[in-house]
Amino acid sequence: MGYYNDNRVCRLCSYPCERCVDQPGKCLTCVDPYILDSDNFVCQSQCSALQFVNQGECNPCVYPCLACESESKCPS
Repeated sequence: MGYYNDNRVCRLCSYPCERCVDQPGKCLTCVDPYILDSDNFVCQSQCSALQFVNQGECNPCVYPCLACESESKCPS
């Protein structure tokens, strides 16, 4: 697990953050098998129905999809 700078003191990131910034739970990357929700800087076990996985991150569905399997693929 990684560390973040807290006023020149190295502090450990909280699990499941692999790398973090500013505070222990503000994740930049996640340990496997967790996926980063980059909008909220948190690691989660799966993306919400309003998101899709792309390169280890949860990204929002694109309009007009209310749910999505990929950036441009709405479920039928």
